[in-house]
Amino acid sequence: MEQELFNNNMDLTYFLLHKYFPWYANDEDAKQICLIGLWKACEKFDPNKGYAFSTFAARVILNQMRMFLRDVRKRNRIKYVDNITYFEGEELDILEAIPDKYEGEVSLGFCFKELSGKLTEKETQVLQMKIKGYNQNEIAKKLNTSQPTVARCLQRIVSKL
Repeated sequence: MEQELFNNNMDLTYFLLHKYFPWYANDEDAKQICLIGLWKACEKFDPNKGYAFSTFAARVILNQMRMFLRDVRKRNRIKYVDNITYFEGEELDILEAIPDKYEGEVSLGFCFKELSGKLTEKETQVLQMKIKGYNQNEIAKKLNTSQPTVARCLQRIVSKL
């Protein structure tokens, strides 16, 4: 019975993959993961519960695919340091996020002066402390605020750059 359910519902896996994860529609790994989800659904389906196999299978297949995507994200871990994104092996700090609009060396004072017109007073204080080397917790203590507030402030600063 399991093999028959599996063979009759293989199209369901491809339909779900195309509908909910279209960017993985041609990925062989994703197709295999969906088929594994279908096989698990075939093994665990209980017709006495009163719902259709396709309803149950769709849930199992989608959950299997979501677990696969979580694993992919863990393998390709993107790190966030002070809300500035970089990939493993790269070094990036807030000064590198400042756009390089000028040829040659540009002093930090010049960049900061140009940015200060775009930033609020609190953002300016946070950026000054960040440039001096303080971490988010230290900045939060000095400004009498919370670390998540500082993190959001740094995020706004980077978006304004």
